[in-house]
Amino acid sequence: MQTISILQIIADFNFFLFAFLIWYYKKKLDDSIFLFSFFLFGKGVALLSVLMTGETFFPNNKLVYNVGIILGSFLFFYPPFLFITAKSILKGSVSLKAYRYHFIPFLILLIINSIVAFLSFTDNKSNFFIEISWLRSILEKLVYIQVIGYTVVSFWLFHNYNSKSTRLKKTVNWLKKVLVLFLFIWLLFWSNSLTQQDSLLYKAIIFVGILLLIILSNTVLFLILNSPEYFYNNLSIKLKTNSNNNVINESNYILSLIH
Repeated sequence: MQTISILQIIADFNFFLFAFLIWYYKKKLDDSIFLFSFFLFGKGVALLSVLMTGETFFPNNKLVYNVGIILGSFLFFYPPFLFITAKSILKGSVSLKAYRYHFIPFLILLIINSIVAFLSFTDNKSNFFIEISWLRSILEKLVYIQVIGYTVVSFWLFHNYNSKSTRLKKTVNWLKKVLVLFLFIWLLFWSNSLTQQDSLLYKAIIFVGILLLIILSNTVLFLILNSPEYFYNNLSIKLKTNSNNNVINESNYILSLIH
């Protein structure tokens, strides 16, 4: 299981890194990519909670374990951003306030997890603690329905959208591929939740799933860097006609990001 935990750290680092990079270059990036950064950040926090509640790195550390329980609420935080990002790309701009109701499940689980974490220090044998822990376990199982639902709806929006814009078409095609990969990963994790946790099949599926998460996070970075004209504001790619003009090519584009 230590190998799986190391892969989880790599995937987690990627999600946080790419989210922070997007925030750093916020003014240069399209608003839809900024919204997508919260999906990456939320996924990173949710993955971090798995590491904190596991026994590989923090065995018998009650404080870290309970903080991990609270952070586990982010399982319901990041899926809505798939849908909101899709709406932003297709509409041009959206208001987060208009989609605030999508985060009600996150707030409910955050409250419940906070209560569970607090009671685990003070009164972890009461009937109330047992009942609210049971409710928490039920809600966490619903995450598969939520995340798969948002992924399918987002893909459906992209699939049924017709545009004459070459820029938008390429953006949509790329994101459809990302969504298919993400859907496959979550279907994999969902099927794995039906198997015994100590079985070889369970560990193998977890290993493959985490590996695919790393591929997913790097695919997003490749998408942004390989096709900057579709994600950066006021940026167009032109053919280079001579060695002295101020056009954007692959070399000076990367240099511009560094500086």
